[in-house]
Amino acid sequence: MTCEAFFEFVADIFYPWLIKNEITLPVILFVDGHISHLSLQTSQFCEEKGIVLVALYPNATHLIQPMDVAVFKPLKEAWRRHVQNWRIDKIKNYEPHMLKKKDFAKLLHEVMGNTISKSILANGFKKCGLFPWNPLEVKVPLENVSENQDISEQIHYLKGGLNFLSESISPEKFVAFDATLDEWSGDLADLSLFNLWKKTKDELKRLQQLNQIIDSTLAGAESLGVSVE
Repeated sequence: MTCEAFFEFVADIFYPWLIKNEITLPVILFVDGHISHLSLQTSQFCEEKGIVLVALYPNATHLIQPMDVAVFKPLKEAWRRHVQNWRIDKIKNYEPHMLKKKDFAKLLHEVMGNTISKSILANGFKKCGLFPWNPLEVKVPLENVSENQDISEQIHYLKGGLNFLSESISPEKFVAFDATLDEWSGDLADLSLFNLWKKTKDELKRLQQLNQIIDSTLAGAESLGVSVE
């Protein structure tokens, strides 16, 4: 995202949409604190048109950003399944099954149409306490903060194990493993090895994401004025 692109979105898409739908002004437009959202040109335009820009706290979007809270996770899961089914169909029809740029927009449009609903978006704003306005809706998960050091040790251990497995697998087999999203459909002799490799990889990914959430939670809680003991 650039300052120019965001300004064009606000001026050429968002504001005309407000007028077309007869939305009463002023309105609040929540954005994250990325520099592209806070240019002088955009700020002046919004002030003139009755659009109040509100930048969310840094390091707290996983707590108070509706897309992070309610949309991105189901969207990612649906995207993964849709791409896998698309590839399977291509393989069955003996067609190229590598996802390319020309296929991306069409598939994403299909996934968004089947996944994102008004109720999901409304629930995201509600959970973030943005609409209806209620700061008490924001839940700061601090109960796992004390586990951060143990998680780091597990990540270090799993990284070593995953590196060992990856180095022990032939390059061709590694590519096949890495391209398999769920169940192994190759040589049955490789099934146990694939399951071990995938479980190690998935657990490592889960712990790394949990570690990031804990770090972001600490930073976000500090930004929101929540003390952590």
